[in-house]
Amino acid sequence: MVTRKKSQGFTIIEMVIGIALLGIMMFLIIPFLFAGNAIFHESTDQSNAQQNVRTIGDFITEELRLAKSISSTEPSSIKPYYQLEIKTDGGEKQLVYKKVTDTQTTTTKIGNPIKDLSFSSFLDPEKKQIIHVMIEQQEGKQQYKIEFDLLIENIDALEGMGSSNTCIFYTKHEE
Repeated sequence: MVTRKKSQGFTIIEMVIGIALLGIMMFLIIPFLFAGNAIFHESTDQSNAQQNVRTIGDFITEELRLAKSISSTEPSSIKPYYQLEIKTDGGEKQLVYKKVTDTQTTTTKIGNPIKDLSFSSFLDPEKKQIIHVMIEQQEGKQQYKIEFDLLIENIDALEGMGSSNTCIFYTKHEE
């Protein structure tokens, strides 16, 4: 009687079946990995857009809430004055903050490039001055828009503010 020595390892059929099962599992798992990656990038884009819009909105609120005067035309004799303006550079819009004194002009970009920004003013039913601000941001496929009203209590009239302005000038109370 011939005795066979038991061999160690896998047969070719076991290897083929193992590879086929691994291929089927990968075929079922990979779409979930790609979907998870896409959701991660979309939520990151949305978060970045929201953060940028909030940063710009907070800056505008802080600057205008306690302004001494606000106008859509550049002051001719008042210094220092401040300016918030949308500048377009290479197809991208950017909020630019300027401080103009007798001796120098300081320019600072606020936040990341945005899709749109506008200021408008109106009187509410109680005759209070309101500045309406609209900021729109697009990051990847995500679009985020915020609109808010600023109650301007310490100014009698907003000079020359129309229905849609992309530039406003203002002065501040002495610091």
